[in-house]
Amino acid sequence: MEGTATVVFLQGESDVLTLPLLADTLSRVVACAAGDVIVDLAGAVFIDSATTRTLAVLRELLERQDRRLTLRSPSRMAIRVLDLFGLTELVGVPAG
Repeated sequence: MEGTATVVFLQGESDVLTLPLLADTLSRVVACAAGDVIVDLAGAVFIDSATTRTLAVLRELLERQDRRLTLRSPSRMAIRVLDLFGLTELVGVPAG
């Protein structure tokens, strides 16, 4: 937790094989934690479209709860993938 935000760190490759673990983790964060969510992408060497779709769904779920998603420290490759899904506006440093 950082302030009132929960931080989830992605490490290594985040793809269809790791998607069940990511989806489970994010589901728990939405259900059990209060406040905003930060997904730290600094350790992610690869993210695929399934991961990006999951982040888009996370954003929608959080918005329904008046919460915010921030994506932190994405690589250039991650920025390209996020841009394809219209998620680059989520990249930033959350106010805190």
